[in-house]
This record gives sequence, structure tokens and C-alpha cells, in this order.
Amino acid sequence: MRSKVEYFYLNQNIWTILILGFIANICYVQTVMTATMPTTKAKVGTYIDQDLKDNLVKLAELESRSVSNYVEILIKEAVAQAQSEGKI
Repeated sequence: MRSKVEYFYLNQNIWTILILGFIANICYVQTVMTATMPTTKAKVGTYIDQDLKDNLVKLAELESRSVSNYVEILIKEAVAQAQSEGKI
């Protein structure tokens, strides 16, 4: 017969295993989701002020777009305008 202390540690170990398994599943899902979305697009990284980023997120949400997609649209518009003006 097990004591209350043994049951406590047994239950604690089971919860630890369940929690670690849950965390592992979340990590696996995130890895699979990012791994299954290949792209041929170039990656661009930049540093901007936090206020500017916050406003960018708001604008992207207003257009129901991701920040990445919204920035791509803004860049395409700027390039098209520069091309029409003969700058590039």
C-alpha cells in the first residue's frame, strides 16, 4: 500500500510529464507549421522605432493583412512609383 506522500509524488510526476508533453507538442506544431510553408521570396530584416512598428501593425490589421504582406505591398507601390518617375 502506498502512502499519501508516495501518491503525491506520483501525481506530481504525472503532471510534470503531461505538462512537458504538452509543451513538446506545441513546439512540434510550431515547427511543422513553419516548416511546411516554404517560400522563394527574399528575406529582409530591419530595425525601426517601436512606435512606428505599432502603427504598422495597426495599419496591417486594418487591411486584414500580415505585417510582412503589408510591408511588401508598400514596397511594391514605392518601386512602381519610382519606376514611373524614371528614378529606377
